[in-house]
Amino acid sequence: MVLSGLGRQVDALEAAELAVQISPDQWRCYTRLGRCFTRLRRHHEAEQAVAKAAELHPEGSVVFAQWARVAWALEEVARAEELARKAVSLDPTSVDALRVLGMVLHNQRPAKDCEAFAVYARAMALDPTDEELRQRVIDTGYNELVFPPLIIGTAFVLLPLVAVLCLALRLPVALLALPLVVGVFAGVSTVVYRRQAGLVEEAFPGGVDLFFRLWWARK
Repeated sequence: MVLSGLGRQVDALEAAELAVQISPDQWRCYTRLGRCFTRLRRHHEAEQAVAKAAELHPEGSVVFAQWARVAWALEEVARAEELARKAVSLDPTSVDALRVLGMVLHNQRPAKDCEAFAVYARAMALDPTDEELRQRVIDTGYNELVFPPLIIGTAFVLLPLVAVLCLALRLPVALLALPLVVGVFAGVSTVVYRRQAGLVEEAFPGGVDLFFRLWWARK
């Protein structure tokens, strides 16, 4: 709202309340009222307003995305996730709904970082110009997608050095297996993470590998 944008939150709230009185059957009036309450940190009242909007417009992805944000502000993590998933199910192409779901999942890290990465990647595929989404993709996927290849490279660089040490110091040849084990483990973990994320390869036009996108975005 314009009034709220000018920092006049109280005036904006009064205008939103008046709009609800004039059009009590319009769900957008309640979402607007909910946003005003949220800006004033009156989250319980915001939830009541958004719940009414959901009652009037039960198929509205934007309503459930807003409700998820309110639930998150109330520190109701499980409910926020449930509402965000509902928003995405109602409109799988809604960048806003995906953004909210990604936020809720990412803040439950590390347990749900993998899914958060997949959600953010999906949202970025829908809006590749969004810089915030790109940063979110980096934040949730960088460690899992960039560090394992670096570990693999380091392991194979160390392999000949370990071989020389084994020969020079007459150490057991079995030590040669250590860099190989580390490299294989890092490679497998990368593949598993990519498969769990599910959208790594197809999330971007032309099948461009996400590793390189993350690498160049990081520079």
